[in-house]
Amino acid sequence: VNDVSFQMKKGTTLGLVGETGAGKTTIAKSILRILPDPPARIVGGEIELDGQMILDLPEKEMQSIRGGKASMIFQDPMTALNPVMTVGSQIAECVGSANDWAEAMQMAAEEEAYYEDLSARRASIAPAAADSADVAALRDAVAAYAQQFVGWLPYVSGGNSLDYGADCCGFTQAIYREFGYEIPRTTDGQMYGGMAVSLDDIRPGDIVYYGGHVALYIGGDTVVHEPVPGDVCSYQSMYMMPIYGVVRYID
Repeated sequence: VNDVSFQMKKGTTLGLVGETGAGKTTIAKSILRILPDPPARIVGGEIELDGQMILDLPEKEMQSIRGGKASMIFQDPMTALNPVMTVGSQIAECVGSANDWAEAMQMAAEEEAYYEDLSARRASIAPAAADSADVAALRDAVAAYAQQFVGWLPYVSGGNSLDYGADCCGFTQAIYREFGYEIPRTTDGQMYGGMAVSLDDIRPGDIVYYGGHVALYIGGDTVVHEPVPGDVCSYQSMYMMPIYGVVRYID
């Protein structure tokens, strides 16, 4: 990568646009100095962060900058995150390696306590009244409609198209839209935008919330969802991850 120069002020956003292989990721990795050396080499130029030249800093000092003053979210976070650990604990590990471990672990503990409390409160909700025949039929129709996308609709980050691809919450939003329901776009928005129900009272068409991921329940302890980048819409056990809530929009 040659002849790249830019400045950013605090609180601003800069987008690098280019074809695959143009060097966007290489520039970001160069700033954090995480390119493998060899074969990569920085042969000239300067990198200044908060008035400090970081290009020649010892590796130990760079470790305090990574995750502290500067961080990187990689193109495919699902390959960098451990699916059996909460995102908060993994972020805390990154923060702790650059700062205060005690503060980082407290952050992780608070997040874990929040989700445990959320699960306990959701589980204590009393069952709703039985569905009418029309509502039950609508639930089955939503569940059946969602299943026609299994095996081919690709995961697309930020997408909510049933023709070209969607992410997890874009998929549930698009399915509901086909039946005249406008539900929030984000996972948290969907969790808190509808009626919370008990896990014991889950019914087809309900949305299962996993804390950062959602899926559509179709019955038989099974959900349909858009899993991760590079994958397609698929069936999965509703217990694939810890469940933090169930929300209902069809009632």
